[in-house]
Amino acid sequence: MKIGRALAEKKAAQNKLARLIAVRSQVFLHDKGKKPDMAMSELNADIESVTRTIRDFKLRIIYTNCNTHLDTGATLQEAIIQLGDIRSELSAYNGLLNVQPESEDELFSYRRRTAPRDRVPQLTKKDLLARIEALEARKYELDALIAKANNTVELVERIPRGGRS
Repeated sequence: MKIGRALAEKKAAQNKLARLIAVRSQVFLHDKGKKPDMAMSELNADIESVTRTIRDFKLRIIYTNCNTHLDTGATLQEAIIQLGDIRSELSAYNGLLNVQPESEDELFSYRRRTAPRDRVPQLTKKDLLARIEALEARKYELDALIAKANNTVELVERIPRGGRS
């Protein structure tokens, strides 16, 4: 099974788990004298089984990611972490694009007005846009490398002894 398929199956299991947990909370209370629609013991067993399946997928995916080297020399796991860092940085820079100078209302204090300050950005919008474009280019590059690996690399069937507690 390829990593991409394992990720899809893990997501499906997570959705199933969410549904089972929702059903468990719905059937927890039932009308006195009536038999509940589903037994808590049955639901709990299903929840435990799905949780084990998800845990197994997570461990196998992480192990595979840590032992898969991309063309760049980095592991797949390193690329995934780096992609997350780039997304965070992009979000921060996009937020800076929307920063406005302080308005008169923001300068009002409880008992007195503060003196207006002349505040200017440290980078021009052009510089910010250039940094954003460079980060987006790197993001697309990493996305492509990760997608390629997810569609070509086989998920480990078993984690070698000692690699799993």
